[in-house]
Amino acid sequence: MARHAALVARFLGAMERVPGIDVLDAPGLVLRVRAAEGRFVRVQVDEEALVATVRRVAADEAYRGLAGSDAATRAYTLFLLELQGALSQQADPPIRLLRYTERGMVAGQERMGMLPA
Repeated sequence: MARHAALVARFLGAMERVPGIDVLDAPGLVLRVRAAEGRFVRVQVDEEALVATVRRVAADEAYRGLAGSDAATRAYTLFLLELQGALSQQADPPIRLLRYTERGMVAGQERMGMLPA
């Protein structure tokens, strides 16, 4: 988080104001999102993906129509749109973990197994 601390802090502040999103782990960039049907999904945000999204939005005129006063806030809007798309996909079993990468939102694998003795 140190490299882009201001951008990450601004992103987390914006996400805290979104109904249904809680910041679980600020240094780890982990969010908890309540899906429409009531289940909770963890979202792990890759810092470099966040930075890449801001750069992409700043460089492409097509993103000027997104809600937001600058490239960063428009990038947050794009993040929320991608999150909404991922949450609306049907999966069996339902997705419980998403990762936001430079490729976009991808379903993650929850770690399951034995705890060390």
